[in-house]
Amino acid sequence: MRFRSLQALALSGLLIVVGASSATAADKDTLVIALDTLGAQVMDPIMDTRAPHAHYHAPVWDSLVGFDFEKGGIGPGVAERWELAADGKSWTFYLRKGQRFHNGDPLTAHDVKFSLERVMSPESISSGAAALKRAIDRIEVLDDLTLRVHTKGVIP
Repeated sequence: MRFRSLQALALSGLLIVVGASSATAADKDTLVIALDTLGAQVMDPIMDTRAPHAHYHAPVWDSLVGFDFEKGGIGPGVAERWELAADGKSWTFYLRKGQRFHNGDPLTAHDVKFSLERVMSPESISSGAAALKRAIDRIEVLDDLTLRVHTKGVIP
């Protein structure tokens, strides 16, 4: 009897997986993410007290810098390149042209400034807020595709 119950459970699980796979394969414009749990996570990055989770944050938000999968290490993200000032107290980020939000609005340096300042806001309980508050003095928009992050000291 126990063996039959396990067989029925395994078969029903297989049917659910196969059914879900075939249903999602038909819709090419829908991103489906399977997670073991989303119990404690939230989708608002300033309310997430844990480190960013690539499995559900990355498909929704882009990072200012990302990973260079070919060479290894840090690579372009929203910023195509960046420069450290000679005195080591500011970083200038040059954003990639042509980036847009899901609604078609262009992404600008003002948006990046807003996002960084929002993570550092008093309302934020983000895991990265304290480090950003300690490191960043101010953020300056130079033009629509360029911003400079002034740090409180030399931050490599």
